[in-house]
Amino acid sequence: HPDRAISAAPKFEWLLDNESGMKSRACLITVEAGRIESCAEHEACEGFDCSYLRALLQTMYVINQIQPLPDMSFLLNAADTTVSHAGEVPVFTRVGTRWTSTVLLPTEWQLDRFQCQAQIKWSAHIHEQLPWESRIPSLVWRGTFSNNLIAGCSISRAAQDDEEGLKRCGTLPSGHLARDPRRNVSSWLKMPRGRLVWLSKHSPSIDAKFVLSSSVPIGDELEEFLRTEGMIGDYMHHQNEAKYKYNIAIEGDSAADRVYRQLF
Repeated sequence: HPDRAISAAPKFEWLLDNESGMKSRACLITVEAGRIESCAEHEACEGFDCSYLRALLQTMYVINQIQPLPDMSFLLNAADTTVSHAGEVPVFTRVGTRWTSTVLLPTEWQLDRFQCQAQIKWSAHIHEQLPWESRIPSLVWRGTFSNNLIAGCSISRAAQDDEEGLKRCGTLPSGHLARDPRRNVSSWLKMPRGRLVWLSKHSPSIDAKFVLSSSVPIGDELEEFLRTEGMIGDYMHHQNEAKYKYNIAIEGDSAADRVYRQLF
C-alpha cells in the first residue's frame, strides 16, 4: 500500500562503509496522475554518486511518455549492495539476496545505454578482431581486494551450496551495521577473490592476480606474502583481457560492474 511505503521511508538506512560513513537511504518514488516525483539525490546517496537513481528515473520518464504509469509509491536503495534489509516493506534495488526483503531492478547499464556505450562499442570491436580459436585457453582475472567479510560467513560451507551457509554469507547478523573491511593474512582466504587468486597457484589454466589500489588497502604482512608468491599483478586493459577465452566476474564489495563488457 502506498501509505506503508511513505511511512517506512525514513526508517531505512544502510551503512556502506564503516570508515567513511558512506550511507544509502530509502528513496521514496511516487507516481500520481502521470507525474513522477522522487527524493533528492543527497538524501538517498550520502558519500557516493547517485547515478542509479538518475538512470531509473530517466527510464520511468520514457515509459511514462509511451504508456502512462499507474499511480504507485515505492522505495529504492540506490546503492550497489543490500545485505541488511529485512523489513516488512520491500525495497527495490539493483542488488539484493534471497534472504533480504528486496525486489531486483535492471542494472544501471541496462537502464541507461549511454552510460557505458563507448566501452560496449569498443569491447564489441575488439572481440570481433579476436576469433575464439586464436585466444589463450585460460581464465583471466585482475582486480582489487575489495571483498568485505561478513561475521559468521564460512566460504567453505557456502561453496557446498549449504542453505544456512549461503545465508550467513548473504546477510548481516543481528546487531552488525556493516561488513568488516579488514583484509589481512587471517581473512583473505575467507573471501571469494582471495580463493580465486589462491586457486591460480594450483591450476595452470587460471591466471588470477590482485591489483593494488590505495582506495582498497590491505595489511602489510598480506601484501608481502602476495608479492612473494607472485599473486600481485599490474592492471590489465580490456584489450588484453579479450585475448583470453575465459573471463570471470566475481563480486567484490558489491555486484561486479565489468559484466556489461564481458558479455561481448
